[in-house]
Amino acid sequence: MGDPKHQPAPGVRRGSAGPGLFLVPLLLLCLFHGVLLPGYIVFSNDGPLGVISAESSRLPEGFLGVWQDLNWLGASSPAAMPNFTQIFGTLAGDPALFSKVYAPVSLALLGFAAVFLCRRLGFAPQVSSLVGIAAALNSNFFSYACWGLPGRALAAGAILCALGFAYRPGPRPWVSMALAGFAVGLNVSEAADSGALLSLYFAAAVLWDLWGGFRREDAPAAPRTGALAGVARLALAVGMAGWMAFGSIDTLVNTSVKGVAATSQEQSAEQRWDFLTGWSFPKAEVLRIAIPGVLGYRMDTEDGGAYWGGVGPDGDARHRFSGSGEYAGVLVLVVAAWAVWRSFTRVGSPFTDRERHRILFWALASLVSLLLAFGRHAPFYSWIVQLPFFREMRIPMKFLHGFHLSVLVLFAHGLEAIARAHMGRFAPGGADWSSKVRSWWRAAATPAPERRFLLVLGVLTGAAILGFAAYFSCRPSVVAHLGPLVGADQAVAVARHSLGEVGLFVLLLGGSALVVLLVFSGVLSGASGSLAWWILGGLLAVDLYRASTPWVVHYDYRRRYRQNVVVEYLARDPALSRVTCRFLPTSRQMLVADDDGMMPAVHNLWLEHHFQRYNVQTLDIIQAPRMPALDQAFLKTLEPTDAEMSRGDFRAVGRLWQLTATRYILAARAFEARLNQAFTVSGTGFAPRLGFDLGLKPDADRNRLRPDDLDAAPNPAGRYALFEVTGSLPRFGLFARWEVSTSDTAMLSRLRDPAFDPAGSVILASAPGLAAVPGATNGTARLVSYSPRRIVLETRSSSPQILLDNGRWHEDWKVLVDGRPAALLRANHLMRAVELPPGDHAVELRFQPDTRPLWVSVSALAVALGLAAFTVVSERRGAGGAK
Repeated sequence: MGDPKHQPAPGVRRGSAGPGLFLVPLLLLCLFHGVLLPGYIVFSNDGPLGVISAESSRLPEGFLGVWQDLNWLGASSPAAMPNFTQIFGTLAGDPALFSKVYAPVSLALLGFAAVFLCRRLGFAPQVSSLVGIAAALNSNFFSYACWGLPGRALAAGAILCALGFAYRPGPRPWVSMALAGFAVGLNVSEAADSGALLSLYFAAAVLWDLWGGFRREDAPAAPRTGALAGVARLALAVGMAGWMAFGSIDTLVNTSVKGVAATSQEQSAEQRWDFLTGWSFPKAEVLRIAIPGVLGYRMDTEDGGAYWGGVGPDGDARHRFSGSGEYAGVLVLVVAAWAVWRSFTRVGSPFTDRERHRILFWALASLVSLLLAFGRHAPFYSWIVQLPFFREMRIPMKFLHGFHLSVLVLFAHGLEAIARAHMGRFAPGGADWSSKVRSWWRAAATPAPERRFLLVLGVLTGAAILGFAAYFSCRPSVVAHLGPLVGADQAVAVARHSLGEVGLFVLLLGGSALVVLLVFSGVLSGASGSLAWWILGGLLAVDLYRASTPWVVHYDYRRRYRQNVVVEYLARDPALSRVTCRFLPTSRQMLVADDDGMMPAVHNLWLEHHFQRYNVQTLDIIQAPRMPALDQAFLKTLEPTDAEMSRGDFRAVGRLWQLTATRYILAARAFEARLNQAFTVSGTGFAPRLGFDLGLKPDADRNRLRPDDLDAAPNPAGRYALFEVTGSLPRFGLFARWEVSTSDTAMLSRLRDPAFDPAGSVILASAPGLAAVPGATNGTARLVSYSPRRIVLETRSSSPQILLDNGRWHEDWKVLVDGRPAALLRANHLMRAVELPPGDHAVELRFQPDTRPLWVSVSALAVALGLAAFTVVSERRGAGGAK
């Protein structure tokens, strides 16, 4: 950066962050203004208030391990790690407060990280401000934050900070690279496999610099020595990243890789491919990068803005499901393209050789990212799917995070090139701006790259106008195509919305081309340079603001989470009141009429929100893309066969409910007789305990009904009922008789056998140390206290017994009997069990995963904070000395 030709242009200040540090939060405050209303929070699909309010998610206890006990039979979830999300959640205290501010704060930090990168590279403060806005309002990171995944924005921000330290290491390159590594580790901690993917971009960027043979400009060294030092510093960064992310990586491996059915060898190649490539990016949807709403926004955006593209589990538009946007911004794309365009000419280039080399890398990174994001829709993803890491990573669209990160870096370089080459130039001759433009265009000194780039922009603008005209003329065909996808009543509105988005794109492209022309020609430079930055910033902010608005949804959580008679009934004794509403835990089928659209929608709302907030345990599984092999075998065994289904024999489902201590079934009352005929096994039965109807809440909008608008009202003769499963196993019980089966296959076969009585005997996977006494009767077990990670029981028996806890077995559950450690047994294939001698006993079960990985990451965070403080103090002292 020491080349005289790259010194600041007149009126362009260096060394400050510019207005970006207040413009970014100001824009975000305007977008998320709804959180200022009492009781209103930001919508979150992947991290709803109910989930983070659940006792199992409570912080700071979650740092010591998380046992998610509310779905299925329970599962080990990733423990909280010392990253921004978990520390911020702990400090916030109130989950509702956290839900208000988590998304906007994360996006603000992403914007600040972009400003930091630009400052680190010595870019103009105006450049820093615009790049900060482009990062914070980038639709990819913004929409994910609004979908409940702000960690993706935090991860991208961490990578931008890491690049700042690596690209401009300063006088202490080893310290800077260590900080870069810590930032990369935090990125992994925030975004898991998405973060690991972004870390590859950082490593590749540093290696690319080394491959190019570039050395620090302030410390010349022999090429070989410089290359070796660079490799060593990269190795340091990798080590620091691993240190910081150690706890997260260990937790992810233990919860999402070990014993997972989807990673087993039993899958066929086709099943494996389908599993890994769900949510691929259709090639035609590349348009969404430049036209935000051409295929809609969210699934529930109103006024014709609902998504109608092909993103989903299988690429079929009929099964579409998307909550993400991919809009980068028209001006962002134009300026990023300019950076790439200008980097190919060395003579008179506003870039140093180092910068040209880096621009080439990020251009290639964006192209490769886009090609790989196509997933199943192109051959490229198949080239890497067998490589380590990619063998386990799902969802090729995660590569779009890397694409947008690359575009942001290119945008920063493009703006800096404009600041260096054009903001100090005055337009030649002419009384008005059109005369100045003509004079500049005709001048022999006009650089050829600028002239050619503007010609290309003009051609693209003309093509966009023609495309808009063609799309408008095809409107009837578009409406006909949309009919089967969105319904005939919505097709016209959706087509109109899509056409409007294309029209806005044409205007923005034309406006961007005009502004670039005025800047290049000198009309908006020199004395008018400040005006140029405000025009560029205004165009950028208005464009990205309007494209971000549809992703932001606020709602009154007090209204949504208001208790009803069903939730209140189940929440009275949740540890002993496991409920199911589905035919099978992994299916969407419920025991209601085929044309009943209300109860499935309401149940899904209760399942993902109310049951979580009020700690109601349910057998139903919200999602399990990586189901453990043990659980999958259990479920598969207890599914009805095709023959049983054809003759209406559902005793296998009844046995599933019996073995899992499922106490209640939510179903239509009309199914009572069928339940007692087709689902009963080993003395089970079904008795209605609570009748109710679904009705509208008093403040419901009848013109736009949502599941939120429906409520359960008690009615003994109502359409729906909670049925108690009489004869189901208790959640906790003692057994005087047991069997041993060391073969899981034989055990599952025995459990499914209608002749087997689960109430009379329990099947163990290994032999206990005690022997059963013939003729002995079952003792009693009383629940003293319950929390997701700690269960205390009191038992009484006159003979050796097996204590059965119908919660999911896991090796990290530890047992104390009368204060002394005891062995945890596996019973009935996947339940917890403890052997007990005769007498009265106090039994304590604790979920205690290994916390050493946590403390490894905590130590890394402490060192990182110390190094960061040291760097800030030393750089400020250095700056003071330089003055």
